[in-house]
Amino acid sequence: MFRHMLFVVIAILLFTPLPLWCGDEGATGVPVMKEVVPATATPGTVVLVNGEYLDRLHVAEVYLAKGSVDVKVEVVAQSKAELKFKVPASLENGRYGITVLTAAKVPMLLDQPVWLIIKRETDTAAH
Repeated sequence: MFRHMLFVVIAILLFTPLPLWCGDEGATGVPVMKEVVPATATPGTVVLVNGEYLDRLHVAEVYLAKGSVDVKVEVVAQSKAELKFKVPASLENGRYGITVLTAAKVPMLLDQPVWLIIKRETDTAAH
């Protein structure tokens, strides 16, 4: 009888979802960005990111990062599969990585496997 109860307790511990033990209010899954549309944008543009677990339950903040520069972006819409943000006006030309701050009980910064190229519009009429 004791062995049977011990087996049941071990099975419950092994097969119960981790967030139940961590107190993460049922949030499972790690945010992953898979595609940025458009891949090249100008400051002020709203960018669409496709991926998984991108809703408010999983993603608290989004940053664009280039070298030692990290700029928080304004998130304008979120769902589990999509996130939209506005490119800040202060960004210079370059290739920026995207980092998310998770909304977990213990927040983590996660670098995403996608990039956004910023290309400021230039005045070509002057040439």
